[in-house]
Amino acid sequence: MLINDKLFESLSPLFKTSRVLGLCPGTYRRQHNIHNVLWSRKTYICGVSLTSLLVCWSVWGFVKDMTAASFLTLGFQGSIDFFIASFDFSEVVAAAFYFIVSIPFKARSVCRIVDNFNKIDLLLGDTSVDCVRKRVICFSVFMVVLYVLDLFMWGNNSWEGFNNYCPFYILYCVVIAHQVQYWHLVNLLRRRLYMMNSAIKTKLDWNVPFTSIGSTVQIYDLVCDSVDEINKCFGIILFSCYVHLALNPYMLFVIASNNDKNIFSYVYFLWIFVHIFRLMAIIEVCHSFSEENKKTGRLVFKLLCSCQDNDAKNEMRTFIFMLTKTKIKFSSYALPKISRLLIPNMIASISTYWMILLQFSRRAVHL
Repeated sequence: MLINDKLFESLSPLFKTSRVLGLCPGTYRRQHNIHNVLWSRKTYICGVSLTSLLVCWSVWGFVKDMTAASFLTLGFQGSIDFFIASFDFSEVVAAAFYFIVSIPFKARSVCRIVDNFNKIDLLLGDTSVDCVRKRVICFSVFMVVLYVLDLFMWGNNSWEGFNNYCPFYILYCVVIAHQVQYWHLVNLLRRRLYMMNSAIKTKLDWNVPFTSIGSTVQIYDLVCDSVDEINKCFGIILFSCYVHLALNPYMLFVIASNNDKNIFSYVYFLWIFVHIFRLMAIIEVCHSFSEENKKTGRLVFKLLCSCQDNDAKNEMRTFIFMLTKTKIKFSSYALPKISRLLIPNMIASISTYWMILLQFSRRAVHL
């Protein structure tokens, strides 16, 4: 897989982090202005083996911690509480294992996405670098602090507690890194669509005569293909956020209703904030892309009105027909479209789950 210099510079912070976490089992070599990324079977096997070890270690630590007094001290009593805590834990472990094991099945789509980016950059010319290094560092520091506070919340501020939860936190990093990959790819794609629109707008402002829009049509076609490939690679991108937003408020309610609580008992507020931030980051970047896509249609229509060349007009009419018939959307399996309209629907369904869980909790108290 060949990547141009500026695109590799944009991808390098996530690429290097993903290699460490096992989400990108490959090596790369720089040849002139091109980076050649190669698939490494040994790295993939080592990643799967290490992930399997972390999964077993996490399950062992969780089961061991469930029998400890600290788990009961926080207020988790009854089968419902233990089931919810187990489901919240198992979702992270299963998702991280799935993301790493399924990498070979997504490799072809990833190569196609990167190849489309390279072709778009050649057609657009010079593309600015969208570096996420500072964002990745800041978010990583925040998550480390949250992990430490979480250890104190569970009363495991000793080496034994760290030993029980360290592999779980690593798997949590894998899940979050997978979501950051999605956000970054969509943001890079949105940026290229924005540059295409800016080029059209510049020509409109300066009254530059258009003789052909073949390159614009080609760029848009590559963008559509990239969206389809991203949907294939990141099908369950919102499931983790949805599950945790449905369960964590109930777990916070259990801990807050306990008499033996301290300031660390409210760390779940931070966890809820993290899951809301994860959800909103995905929704907002997809919404921004959709808004930029709408601008393309308006700009091409203005271009059609100002164009004098008959052949170019015919091309623009064909392109406008293509824009009306091609519906670009980011989807997540059962969710037909990721947009801001998804927010009230998710709030309604999550609120329903909260009420059901709280009723179960009251029933357990009365019994």
